[in-house]
Amino acid sequence: MNQKKKSRTVRKFMLLLLGFLIILMVIPSSPIIKAADHDNDGIDDTKEWNLIYQYAPNLHFKAGENFYPVDCTYFINNSKLYQWVGNTSRSLVDPNPTRYNLNGYSDQHFLDCTFGNYTEILGNYSNDLSTLGYKIYGRVVNESGFYCIQYWFFYVYNDHSFNQHEGDWEMITIILNGTTEEPLMAAYSQHHIAEVAAWADIEKTDGTHPNVYVARGSHANYFRPYQGKVGFENDEVGNDGFVLPYNHPQLKFELLGEKGVGNHNASQNWLDFQGRWGDWVNYFDFFIGFAGPRTPGWGENQEKWDTPLTWAESQFAVNSTWFTLCWIMYYLLWIFIGIFAIMFALKLYHAIRNRTSDEVPKLSIVLGGRAALGVTIGVAALLITIGAIFLPWYSVWLDIQTPVISSQGTILLIDGLNGVQVNFIIAGTGTTPLFNVAIPFYIIIGTGIILSFLDIIGAKSAKKLGTKYITSGIFFLIIFIILLVFMTQMNTLLGMVSPMFGGALPSEITAIMNEIASNPFQGTYATTISGTINVDLAWGFAIGGFILIGAAIGNFLPE
Repeated sequence: MNQKKKSRTVRKFMLLLLGFLIILMVIPSSPIIKAADHDNDGIDDTKEWNLIYQYAPNLHFKAGENFYPVDCTYFINNSKLYQWVGNTSRSLVDPNPTRYNLNGYSDQHFLDCTFGNYTEILGNYSNDLSTLGYKIYGRVVNESGFYCIQYWFFYVYNDHSFNQHEGDWEMITIILNGTTEEPLMAAYSQHHIAEVAAWADIEKTDGTHPNVYVARGSHANYFRPYQGKVGFENDEVGNDGFVLPYNHPQLKFELLGEKGVGNHNASQNWLDFQGRWGDWVNYFDFFIGFAGPRTPGWGENQEKWDTPLTWAESQFAVNSTWFTLCWIMYYLLWIFIGIFAIMFALKLYHAIRNRTSDEVPKLSIVLGGRAALGVTIGVAALLITIGAIFLPWYSVWLDIQTPVISSQGTILLIDGLNGVQVNFIIAGTGTTPLFNVAIPFYIIIGTGIILSFLDIIGAKSAKKLGTKYITSGIFFLIIFIILLVFMTQMNTLLGMVSPMFGGALPSEITAIMNEIASNPFQGTYATTISGTINVDLAWGFAIGGFILIGAAIGNFLPE
C-alpha cells in the first residue's frame, strides 16, 4: 500500500471514530441496569450470595448424631398439615402440603411427619441421606448499618434427652460492620437462647469460615468442642463425629427471601407458614419443648429474624475466660480422677509404711479398747453412705388437674446416681437431667469412702483416726448443705432456664418455687394456675438425704 492510500485509510478511520463519539454525546445515556434484589431488603442478591459463601460455617458433629441439616422440603413432602381446634382436638387440613401452599396458615397449625414414630423417621431419613445431601439456608439483612449474615439449619428430628420432637430449626448469625465489612461477632443458637462471642474468640477455617460444634440430638451450636458441661447447657458436644465443611460436595446453599407476599419466590412460600414443624400431641406440649419449632421469622424465631443485631447483643456473651472454664468442666471428671489417684497413692503409701513400722502400734491395738465402738460407728456410717448413693435424696411430688390432662408423680428427683432430674409427667418420657453435673455424686462419695478406709488402715492412733472421721463427717455434711442451698435457690435457677421454654415463667410457677425455697426441708402447697389448672405439691428430703446427714453425724461420734 502506497503512502497516499495509507493517508486516506487513516482519515476514514478518524472520521468514523469522530462520528461515533458525536453519536455518544448526542444520544441520551441508557439507564443503568440495577442488580437484582428479589427480596426487597435493600441488599443486592449478588452481594448476599458473596457474603454467604465468604462466611459459610463448618459444622462439627458429635459422634452418635443421627440427623444433619437437610432441605426442609423433604419434611414438608412427607407430612400432613393439621390444626388445633381449641385446645382439645386436632383436625386434618391438608394431607399433601407443599412448600408452595403453606403460606397463610396460623400458629395453631402444624406439620406431622407421615413416616410414623421416631424409629421409623430415623430409618427413612437414614435410607434417604445419600440422595438428600445437605442444605444450609442463608440470609443477609442490614440492621442499623450492620450486615447480619444468618445461616439457618433444618433437622428432621430433635432427639435430645431433655426434649424430643419432630423438626428442629437452629441458626447462627455473623455481624459485620456495614461500612468496612469487618466481622465483629457471632451468635450461636442454643435451644431458645444463644451465646455470642467476639470474632477474635471464634475458631475459624481458611480465615473466614467459623467452626460450629453441634450438640448431639439437640443441635444447639457451640464455639468449642468442650462446651456443653456448664450449668444449663447440658449438651453432648465434641469433635469426634461427622464434619460438614463449607465446601462439602453434597452441601447446597439456598438464599432465603423475606417474609410477606412479593418478598420471596413461590418455592419459599413456607416462609409465611406461622405454624409448627412437627407433631403437636398435647396442646400444652409447646410450653415444655415437646412440640415442633416455629418457622424462621415466627414465634420464638421472630426476634432472631426481624432484629438479628438486637437479638445477638442481648444474648449471653462468652470469651476466652468462659472457654477456659468450659474446658475445666469438660475434663473435670478426669482432673478429679487424677487428683484422687495421687491422694490414693499417697494414703496407700503411708498406710503400708505405718503398718510395717515398728514404731507404730498394730491396727488391732489402734482399733481396740474404747476406740472399738467409735471405729465401728464410723465404719458403719461409711457403709450406710454407700447405700445412700442408690436412694433418692430429695424429691418434689406433683398432682396436676387440667381440663385437658390430669397426672401426678415425682417431677424433681435428686439422687447419687443421676444428679438432678425432672419429670414432665408425659407418658413415655420419664425423668431427664435438668442441668449437667460434671462429676456424678456417686463418684464424689465413692472416692471419699475409699480414702476414709485407707485412713483407717493407716491410722497411727485412735485419736488421729477420730480426726479423720471428723473430716469425713464434714465432707458428707457439705453434700447435705449443697442440697439445701440448691433448693433455696431453685427459684433463681428456674428463672435462668426459663428462656429455654420460650420466655418468663408464669407468676404462679414463680410463687410455687418461692414457697419451696422458703421451706426447703419439707412442705406442701396448693394453687390454681390461670383459673383452670389445679396444682398440689409436696416436697422434702427423702430417705437418702436423711442417711447422708446421719452418716455425717456418725462420723463425728468416734472422736
